[in-house]
Order: sequence, then C-alpha cells, then structure tokens
Amino acid sequence: MAEKDKLDLGLEPETESPMKKMILIIVGTMLVTLILVFTTLYFMGIFPPKTEAAAAAEHATEEESGDEAAEEDPEDHKHDKKKHKKDATEEAHPPSYESLDSFTITYKNNPEIRVVQLGVTVMVADPAIAEAVKKHKPMIRNNLLLMLAAQDPVALKSVEGKAALQIRIKAEIDAILKKQIKEKNAIEGVYFTSFIMQ
Repeated sequence: MAEKDKLDLGLEPETESPMKKMILIIVGTMLVTLILVFTTLYFMGIFPPKTEAAAAAEHATEEESGDEAAEEDPEDHKHDKKKHKKDATEEAHPPSYESLDSFTITYKNNPEIRVVQLGVTVMVADPAIAEAVKKHKPMIRNNLLLMLAAQDPVALKSVEGKAALQIRIKAEIDAILKKQIKEKNAIEGVYFTSFIMQ
C-alpha cells in the first residue's frame, strides 16, 4: 500500500481555479446574449440590412403586382403612380420644422387670463417652402400676433380650443404663402412648443 501512494500515475484530481470558472461563465453568457440579439434582429428584418439588389428585387415584385392591378383597372393604376411619385418626393425631402419663435399676448379685458405665451413651430415637406417661411417670417408673425390678440383666452384653456387655434394658425400661414409664393396648403402641421397661460 505504501508503494501505491508513492507511484505517480497522473490521476491527481484536477482543481480549476474559481477565477477560470467565472471567466468561462461570463464569456458563455455574453455569447448566448449576442446570439439571441442577432437572432431577434434577423427575424425583425433589421439585420442584415437590405442590399441594393434585394431592395431592387422587392421593388420589381411590387411593380409586377402593380401591373396586374393595372390590367384590372387602368384608372386605379394612374392614381397609384401619382401616389408613388408623391411618396418618392416625401422620401427625397423629409419634413423640416421651422420655428416661428414665441408669441406673448396680453389680454387687458380678461381678469382670469392676462398673458398667453406660446411657441409655434410649423412642419413643411418641401425645402423651398421652408425657405419661404423663413423669408416671410415677419409677415407671418405679424398676422399671427393680430390673430392671437383677437382670440378669447378662456377658450384656449381647453384642448379643443388649442386644436382650433392650431387650425386657424395653419390657415393663416397657408393664406400668406398662397399670396406670396402661389403655394396652396404649404404647411403640413402646426405644433405648439410651449403654451403658458397666466
């Protein structure tokens, strides 16, 4: 028995350090997490990004289905082409936002609301219209100040009153741009960036 204890057979129990185990666990967890993230992105269609060839093939497939629809009713196809051109224009020019700065209006005849301060920003789809808004900003601000001074401040307390004011502001700016640059419905949207009533 003493000889068995002295013999080195290479059967010593392996002892791994706890640090090695921790590193293996961390690396394994990171690998599994990366696999899950990339799998999710792949199935959502985000990864890998579409190549130009794949996008062209998808576009060709859409056009073929559009040609079949054109055989059914050519009038519908004309509207689809117009819609497609409008979509292409919107993609070429993303909407831009033009700030009209803030407006401060004092109401002397109303004891409940004496001051209204609001920031207005407009959304336009065409860069030429954005330039026209910048160019005619003094006229736009003047007309809006006069219009805002004529408003009933109590009506502006409600959400409906604010929505109606947005519509009036859009109509006023559209009227100015129609007169100045002969463009109808130039403004896509009117947004309040601040609305303070005191």
